[in-house]
Amino acid sequence: MQTTFYQNRLLRIWHVSALFVLISILTLVGCDGHKYGSLTASSSLTFNTLTNTSTYSQTAIIENNGQSSVKISSISVTGTNASDFYLTNNLCNSTLSPGQSCTVDVSFASSVAGSFEAYLTARSNSGSGLVAQTELIGTATVPVPKAVFSSSSLSFGSVKANSSSTSSVTLTNSGTAALTIDTLSITGSNANFFTDSTTCGSSLAISASCTISVTFAPIVTGSYSATLNVPNNDSTAVQDVTLTATAAPTAITIDTTKASDWKISNGVLTIDFNSNKGRISGLTMGSSSTQLVDTTNTDSSGIKGFYMDNSGFGSATGTAGYDSEVASGSVPAYLDWWVTYPSNSANAYTYTMHWVVTADDPAIHVYFLANHASTDIAGSIGQVQWAFRDSLTEFTHTYSVNPSVNNPVPLDLTLPDSTEMFSTATGRAVQDATVDMNGFTLPDGWTRQFYTKYDHDGYEYLHKAHGLYGDTYGVWTVIPSHESMVAGPSKQNLFFTGNLLMMEAYSNHLDNGMTLATASGSTSSRLLAPSTSVSTALARRTQPRAQPSRQPRICTTMLLLPAIASRVFTMRKRSCWPLDTYPRPVAGR
Repeated sequence: MQTTFYQNRLLRIWHVSALFVLISILTLVGCDGHKYGSLTASSSLTFNTLTNTSTYSQTAIIENNGQSSVKISSISVTGTNASDFYLTNNLCNSTLSPGQSCTVDVSFASSVAGSFEAYLTARSNSGSGLVAQTELIGTATVPVPKAVFSSSSLSFGSVKANSSSTSSVTLTNSGTAALTIDTLSITGSNANFFTDSTTCGSSLAISASCTISVTFAPIVTGSYSATLNVPNNDSTAVQDVTLTATAAPTAITIDTTKASDWKISNGVLTIDFNSNKGRISGLTMGSSSTQLVDTTNTDSSGIKGFYMDNSGFGSATGTAGYDSEVASGSVPAYLDWWVTYPSNSANAYTYTMHWVVTADDPAIHVYFLANHASTDIAGSIGQVQWAFRDSLTEFTHTYSVNPSVNNPVPLDLTLPDSTEMFSTATGRAVQDATVDMNGFTLPDGWTRQFYTKYDHDGYEYLHKAHGLYGDTYGVWTVIPSHESMVAGPSKQNLFFTGNLLMMEAYSNHLDNGMTLATASGSTSSRLLAPSTSVSTALARRTQPRAQPSRQPRICTTMLLLPAIASRVFTMRKRSCWPLDTYPRPVAGR
């Protein structure tokens, strides 16, 4: 009994003690296990930014989700990349009541690109110490520009030759750094028919846009293409825009109201023609007012310009006319105008000078007819020659392709100044068309130099083309065929006299003593040229390269267009008609 009494007493004491311990534990941590509270924090914050650029702040929430107050003892950034994260606003330096929270703002910045990680750590010294952490994840990238064009190509559609059309493309910098823009350029075989203008400047800010405008101004009909180059510091983007366009033909017009100044336009060339004298007294190209003829060389009838210098014909009064034809089959629309001089008691031949233009063709094609009837007096033709007195300022070089057997190569010569070529100063004139460039006095170290037209002649055996050019324009005589030349390929021919561009379909000089004599009572008909013509084309120090026709046809000048980069002209088209379809003058023309 005694033992049982003590055992029961001890058992009651143990129960009381156990209850006391349980109550003590609940008092320490609270009924839910949080006597000193419990800290929680946002799970993670993610930052993305450029190198050397701070991000906008992000907010982490620290909360006491226990039932007792918790005093925050410290807020800090810890971990491997702690130095790349920093606090911008800390509102957690106080005691948090149960259920209460506070915020901490964090930013990220790095001077190098890469991925970074750290932790926002909140500590409390309450009880045994509480810790709450938010994972911080940061990514830094190098800022780069991004060039974005609103279109990768510009199409101008169909534009009438000798007019213009403008189209635009927008350039936007969608990158993260300024876009640096270098000098714009247009390249390609037809680059000189496109021009650009821009609002872009040399730099384009992030998210900014600018406009690039391109104007297409064709001279002749056909299809055109080029490339707009926009060099910039975006190494990943396409930096050019493709340009395509088509030039449609324009109508040929002629106004004969004033006999001394017919007005002719084919959409490319504007021509002033003196029908009284049979000469072109004015010639401009496109919308330019620059005169391509020499306006300083005149006579009583005005500017000589482009004319024929013939001999062996008598005096006669000319009658002018023209024929305008629409396109038909392979024959393009053309305007053929002429002046006919009838035979008479002093003139053995009825001869006609012809000029031909086609729509949007920067060329003037020429041919000459000399007819002798049985009732005409005897006669002899001494010379049939075309001379184009071109501008003294626009054309500074002569250029010829295979002019002679001694020079079977292209020849490029710089013309002396006109005051030197035609100087009449004492001691300058040596002989016909030959000038001493220095006169009596030579500069120190100089040898004597001469300029003569007789350096500019050759045989037609190899001759293809010759002309003059300057910084803007070129004017060329092209020889597609030698068939209508007297003496054919063995003929010697005069090319230049100073600034004169020349072509002789026939001459009885220059070591070629042939004659064209016709006796009274006999008949003859002679077509000379059109292996001669003048072609003007926009050029910038470019030269022609033409191939002679080997077909038994009458061919006009090839239309030559410049290839600026290579300084070589390429053929665009050739207008050739078989002899039975060539636009020939009818009786009286």
